[in-house]
Amino acid sequence: MAGKVMKVESGREKLTRRVNFHEERQRNGKHSLVDIMAQERGHTSVAVDGGEGVYIPPFKLARIMEEIEDKSSDAYQRLTWDALRKSINGLLNKVNVTNIKNIIPELFFENLIRGRELFNHSCMKSQMVSPSLIVVFSAIVAILNAKFSELGKLFLWRIVLQLQRAYRRNDKPLFLAATKFITHLINHQVAHEIFALQLLMLLLENPTDDMLSFCPELDLVEQEDQFTHEVSLDDPIDPKNALDICRPNPQYLKDEKAYDNLKKNILGKKSSDDEARSDED
Repeated sequence: MAGKVMKVESGREKLTRRVNFHEERQRNGKHSLVDIMAQERGHTSVAVDGGEGVYIPPFKLARIMEEIEDKSSDAYQRLTWDALRKSINGLLNKVNVTNIKNIIPELFFENLIRGRELFNHSCMKSQMVSPSLIVVFSAIVAILNAKFSELGKLFLWRIVLQLQRAYRRNDKPLFLAATKFITHLINHQVAHEIFALQLLMLLLENPTDDMLSFCPELDLVEQEDQFTHEVSLDDPIDPKNALDICRPNPQYLKDEKAYDNLKKNILGKKSSDDEARSDED
C-alpha cells in the first residue's frame, strides 16, 4: 500500500496560513494572533496587556506585522504595543551619563503618549535595578516632561505612591530609592519645592549630611521649558492603572499620525528623515 505524500509548507506559506486563520477568527470574535501562537507553544493564555507577553523573535514579529492587512485591528495594535514596550525597555537598559543625549532622540521616536505607562513602568523598575543611574533616569523624566507634561505628572504620581507604600511597609531600600528620585525631580523643577518640605518632615528623625547636586552633563532642560507639577503627600492620587493595559483604539492610525507630526516638531524634520532612511536600510 502506497504511503501518503505529505506537502511540506514553506515558512512563508505557514505564516500566511496562520495570519489568514487569525483574521478569520478575529472577524468571528475569537482569539487574537498572540493567543493562537501561545496555544501552538502549549500555553493556555498569554499576558500581553501590561505584561511581558509571549516571546516572538524580532524577524518573525516584523513578518507577522507585515502580513496583517488591517493596521487598525486589535491584533496589530497588540503587536505594536509589545514592540513599543521592548523598544522602551531596551533604550532605558543601555542609557548612561555619556550617551543620554543620543538616547533621548531615540525615545522621542517612540510613541511616548501611547506608551507613557510602559515608560513609567520600565523607568521605575530600572531605577531599582540600577540605583546609581537614578540621576540619569530623573534627567530623562525631566526632558520628557518638558514636552509631555502629562507623562511627567503620571510618573510623579506613580513614584509618590511607591514612596508611600514603602513608608507604610518600612521598606527602607525602596523608600530611599523613591526619595532620591523625587529629590532629583525637584532639582529638575518637575516637582514643586513644597513637596521637598513634606519629605523633610518625614526624614527629620534621621538627618544626614548628604546633599543632592546636579551632574552638569544631566542639566539638559532650559528653564523656560521646565513644567513643574504640584503634588502633596496628603492629596488623593489617581495612578491611572487603566493605562497599564493595551486597549483597542478606534482612532489608532489617526493618533499614530498625530504623534509622527509631534515628533517632527520636537526633533526636527531632518532627524525624522534620517530615521526613515535608516529604517529603509
